Amino acid sequence: MVISLAFYCVKGVGSDRNLRHREERAVLVSTPKRKRMSVLRICGGLSVAALLMWEVAAPTGAFAETLGRFSRHGLDISVVMEEPEGSVPVALTMPVDVATHHVEVIARFAKGNPYGGVPGAFFPYLGVVVIFTYEKGTESIQARLHPLAHTHEPGLHYGVNVRLPRKGNYRVTVTVDPPSDWDLGRHNDVRGWFQPIAIPLGYKWK
Repeated sequence: MVISLAFYCVKGVGSDRNLRHREERAVLVSTPKRKRMSVLRICGGLSVAALLMWEVAAPTGAFAETLGRFSRHGLDISVVMEEPEGSVPVALTMPVDVATHHVEVIARFAKGNPYGGVPGAFFPYLGVVVIFTYEKGTESIQARLHPLAHTHEPGLHYGVNVRLPRKGNYRVTVTVDPPSDWDLGRHNDVRGWFQPIAIPLGYKWK
């Protein structure tokens, strides 16, 4: 189990508090084998602890539902719904205590891909967006996924925390855009990237 304590420490006061804060993190790691805890880093040097937020990483076996697995244009893509997860920096995604779900899109080079990627390796620099639309209305949310690292499966992936408005059935659309040539250049033997991919899915929040 990994417990992450995020200390938001405010230096000074005033209306522009968002520009006057500095974040440090303390990560405590406890494993059954070692049965001990080690503090890696703790907040220091600032005068006032304004907020203490606990983020508990989901252990293996926690809620996870795979919405689909697909092969498209030299990519192997999986879409997974999980419990909300913390990330660094904290501002990268919605806080755990606000979100209802964590969305993961695992995008890897497929066997025989034309891009020179090692099969099974993470495909970087993609633009990944997810849209949830409530089935009984027009209410929808949209979120852009960010590259995130895990020490366990799936390892490198695209992910984001989201807050669904209510339980029920949702139409889900995942779009995957290729890298821009400025983000990931190509030698001449790679003739081009794939066309944008749109994957329609469904999710039932019980």
